[in-house]
Amino acid sequence: MAKITFVLEDGQEVVVPLTERVTIGRAEDNDVMVDDERISLQHAELLQNADGSIQVCDLNSESGTFVNGVRQKSCTLLHADQLAFGPLVGRLDMEDLEAPPETPAATSPDDKAHAEDMARMEAEKARLKAAVDAVAKELRDWEKRAEKERALHLARIESLRAEEQQLAPVQAAVREAEAAHREWTESVSALSVQHQDKTAALESLNAQHVEKAAEVKRLTAESATITREVEALTARLKQVRDECEQDEALLNSLRQQIIKLEENVKEEEEARQSALTASSAELAKKRQMDESAVKDLESLLMKLEQQAAASEGALQRSNEELAACQKKIAAQKSALEAENRRLEEATARRTEIERQSEELADVTRQLADARQRLAAVEERHRAALAAESVPQLAVSKRKTSKKDTPTPDAAAKEHQEIMGKVEAARRELNELQAKITALRDAKAPAPHIPGEADSAAGSWAAAVSTPVIVQVEPVKLAPVLMKSERAKAAPSPPPK
Repeated sequence: MAKITFVLEDGQEVVVPLTERVTIGRAEDNDVMVDDERISLQHAELLQNADGSIQVCDLNSESGTFVNGVRQKSCTLLHADQLAFGPLVGRLDMEDLEAPPETPAATSPDDKAHAEDMARMEAEKARLKAAVDAVAKELRDWEKRAEKERALHLARIESLRAEEQQLAPVQAAVREAEAAHREWTESVSALSVQHQDKTAALESLNAQHVEKAAEVKRLTAESATITREVEALTARLKQVRDECEQDEALLNSLRQQIIKLEENVKEEEEARQSALTASSAELAKKRQMDESAVKDLESLLMKLEQQAAASEGALQRSNEELAACQKKIAAQKSALEAENRRLEEATARRTEIERQSEELADVTRQLADARQRLAAVEERHRAALAAESVPQLAVSKRKTSKKDTPTPDAAAKEHQEIMGKVEAARRELNELQAKITALRDAKAPAPHIPGEADSAAGSWAAAVSTPVIVQVEPVKLAPVLMKSERAKAAPSPPPK
């Protein structure tokens, strides 16, 4: 029987006999448990193949598995190979199997037939054991794949939850993505339920495998019992033949008795042969039952493979749905970025509008000042006209001195000054109106941006009222009379 000898760091040696499967790791459910952080929870396993060879398999450990100083993932071991599982070092010992019993020099036809039957039985047992080992290996591979898929599902669920927390401020904008995410979560839950069902099916298969292994052990024990009985019968037959030969050599006179004795021996052999034939038939029936059980197990494995293919298809569809959700989220993010850019533009526009509002307020104040100045100029103009008409009406009633009577040149000069001021006020008013029009034209084409821009525009419109444009009509001044025209227009003095 093969064994492995581990040498600990303190020099102590630990011998572990190798069975069909031996696991090594830090977890407590391993066959060889090592309390060292440098060894993984499930580090490696040693498997015994159908031909009796030993194979080591690394279970994705961090520190690795080394055979003769070379890191290996899976390797068939030889006698005296040096193994290293992280800090744990061991040496493999492959002990020789017991030599088979010597074959007698001369065998009868019945012995040859019996030997052939036994050889066929051994071959069939080896084939059944290889099939059971293959099925067990497939089951272990399926369990590993299922665990990896479950870990992948959990990782994806955790990543989706993290993305959901990051997208919490914009949940109103990604409601469709959340609905798709809920559907994907439901599909993941359905996949989890399917995975649990498959895990239960795998556990039932493991139970069936254990039962089949017990049945194979029982058959092996029965075969060993039958082999021992055949060996005992062979030894007995040899002993009887030796006695017959001695009797023939020593007691020729008793040949008739020896013949009868041989006939009795033949009858006993026939009876034993019939018993062996019956036991062989029973073994054949059991073999057929085992074959049917193996076929049922193969059909169940085919069903499991079909279910695995279906689950892989569902997983692929869920991955496609997840990709679509991610595309939608990216589109929503781009729309949000565009909305932020438009909001920044609206803020800049609002600042520009506020500046223009200030300029408009300044222009409005300047316009009011200009109106006041224009009103003052018009008032002065009307006062001047009234002052000119009063001397003309009162020239017949009182005598004016030369100093009080305005000359035509002074009146014309004063009239020109007043007209110049009026024209300057009109030009200033026209410039202010042009500025107001320019500000309105600059404010009018602003794009409509919902949100904060609307409130800003409303507050600006409430703060700045629309200026009232007063239509200024030109004043037609009366012509100033010259000296000669004044004399003609003046009435003649009354007689004294």
